[in-house]
Amino acid sequence: MRAITVTEYGATPAIAELPTPEPGPGRVLLKMRAAGMNPMDRTLASGDWKPMPATFPMVLGADGAGVVTRISLDAVPAVLSSAPNRPASGKTVITF
Repeated sequence: MRAITVTEYGATPAIAELPTPEPGPGRVLLKMRAAGMNPMDRTLASGDWKPMPATFPMVLGADGAGVVTRISLDAVPAVLSSAPNRPASGKTVITF
């Protein structure tokens, strides 16, 4: 997958190729169709705000829209209840 990352605090954000993750418990995997960075991402990347210990490369961007491509088994009931009578895979999701 491609992602905007920084390799250390203060580094310039850059596009990087990373392994595609598997959805963890209670999670879905999205194929992003649109993504964006906001001021919070720049603040995190600079190291001016450290709400939790960082793991590098740090993937930036929490705003986006995409299509569900994989669903963890324990996430199925929640995903299905949000879209009754429609298959969960292929559902469009907007994150923020």
